[in-house]
Amino acid sequence: MTQKRDAAIVGIHEYPSRDVEGAVSPMQIKAECAARALEDAGLDWSDVDAIYDAGDGGGMSGLTIAEYFGIKPTIIDTTGVGGSSSTLK
Repeated sequence: MTQKRDAAIVGIHEYPSRDVEGAVSPMQIKAECAARALEDAGLDWSDVDAIYDAGDGGGMSGLTIAEYFGIKPTIIDTTGVGGSSSTLK
């Protein structure tokens, strides 16, 4: 079976602090990590066409993330169970 889809491996960024309670929101951490990972990979927000998220931002987390980042992805996939992997289609 051959795969007929292109894949992109993007950059990586880990938020520098583990003690952030009350200082920044989870969404701010996600946004900074995503922006720095894109920068690391030499990509821009306009290159993003999908969101895969652990769903810790509430019931509409995928849509909330897309709106917060200012993007319109063609795919949004979340899982309500942190640590689980999303089902890729």
